[in-house]
Amino acid sequence: MRVLFCMLMVLSASWTTALAQDRTADAWLNEGHEFRESGYYEEALDAYERAISLDPESADGWLGKGDVLKALFKNDSELSAPPEAVGYDLYYADYWGWRAATLSTMRRVEDARGAYEVAVRLYDERLQKNPEDVDAWLNKGKALTNLAFIAEFFGDGYKSGELTGEALLAFDRAIELDPQSSRAWSAKGMALSDERERLEAYDEAIRLDPENVEAWTYRGFALAGLADRTNNESLYEDALASYDRALEVDPDPRSWMDKGYLLKAMGMYNESLEAFDRAIEMTDSDDTKKLAYFWRVKGSALAEIGRSKEGADAYNETLQLYGLNPDDPNTWSSRGYILLRMGRYDEATDALDRAIEQIPEDDADKLAFFWLKKAFALEAMNRSDEVLAAYDRILELNPEDPRGWRGRAGRLLSLGKNEEALAAYEKVIDLNPPQSDLLSGAWGGKARALKGLVRYNESLEALDKVIELGPVPFFAMEEKGDLLMELERYEEALLAYEAAIDLYPLEGRFWQKKGLALEALGHSSEAQISFVMARELGYRDLG
Repeated sequence: MRVLFCMLMVLSASWTTALAQDRTADAWLNEGHEFRESGYYEEALDAYERAISLDPESADGWLGKGDVLKALFKNDSELSAPPEAVGYDLYYADYWGWRAATLSTMRRVEDARGAYEVAVRLYDERLQKNPEDVDAWLNKGKALTNLAFIAEFFGDGYKSGELTGEALLAFDRAIELDPQSSRAWSAKGMALSDERERLEAYDEAIRLDPENVEAWTYRGFALAGLADRTNNESLYEDALASYDRALEVDPDPRSWMDKGYLLKAMGMYNESLEAFDRAIEMTDSDDTKKLAYFWRVKGSALAEIGRSKEGADAYNETLQLYGLNPDDPNTWSSRGYILLRMGRYDEATDALDRAIEQIPEDDADKLAFFWLKKAFALEAMNRSDEVLAAYDRILELNPEDPRGWRGRAGRLLSLGKNEEALAAYEKVIDLNPPQSDLLSGAWGGKARALKGLVRYNESLEALDKVIELGPVPFFAMEEKGDLLMELERYEEALLAYEAAIDLYPLEGRFWQKKGLALEALGHSSEAQISFVMARELGYRDLG
């Protein structure tokens, strides 16, 4: 049937060969529509491109091209087409949302942000015409959620929280209008910060539609995160079951990657590599961006388990797939990351410098982000003065960037400059970023700086704040116990170590320290039980 249809279209074109150069954009546009509606996307793409070449302002041409690129899973460089060529009609909101998502996968974050902002505005126009348009509420919420992620990506925590609140309102309105919308519940789950609330949203989405792949995948992701923080082995198994269910419904390469990540976290390294290989095998060879990302992940996994030669081979494959566009900062940045993982530090910093050179001086957010990457590379090389200079540059570009302040504080702390480190950590706390890891990390760093200044009671108060912020990181409990031991407050130290064990019962070091606290209290027989438990869990005293 496909061959017959194509022959008819070719014959039709041959009858008008003499007039081909006189064909109008509308004629090519109609041909593109016919091919697209019949599922012949390559042919449709050619027709739409011919229409656009004749009329670069054709919104229908750009929309049609966007649709077939989406169907072909291609990321096309011509997504940089001027917005006026696509149009701002309210009915094109879905196109702008898709355009933004595609730009995000290409790491063109600034372009994606602009496209999402257009999509939100167009959805608002649609909702003015019809306030009960469920799809408009749902897709507006998705666009706002992604804008929140981008704001967080650039360190604007306040804006991220504000956008997330607007997204949740949009999802709630969609659910109010259509309580049976599984898609709305799974999308709402992505916007929620509390993992248990997210799981409830995904479970509701699955109850409404057991075939909702997105809900199964995101449920697995949320369970894996919760398992990491609570060290609950059964949650890992539940997360794995969610990924398996998603793969049953739709064996997508990205789901295989997610499953591979989880298997690696569970210590099932061979199985995780098999999952990464499945993702690579299932990815179209033309999709070099996605393949490069998958090879990069595989290289990282191989390096982590000591298979350095295979890891280097995977990274080299990544570099070849990324190619080298000398005018693209994202290409240089990706290259820098891979070279960093390969231990080729000088080449990595050179690549990151090339990326920074490509970014306009007035694009402060993007410049700050790339300087942050360079700071990480310099950290790995232990070039302290240059690390501090990199963080200073970030703060020059954005004095309110909590990542810059936290990075600067960490380096100062490592140099023993406790007063300066303390001031930098307090700046992060004053900025009150919504990212829990940034805020909790700042309180933890403050505790260590205060300890270095022999301000022990204040250090304990800071550790209590880390614990209060939750989910409780076990290191805070351990550090609290260590400090209490130094202060000879053994009963309190014992309670802290027991709390750490409750959070992470398989860490032998905690059992050893519990034994030392018991020994200091004169409970020798109980201490010996703890020491035996520590050895059973692999603890070895290397001191």
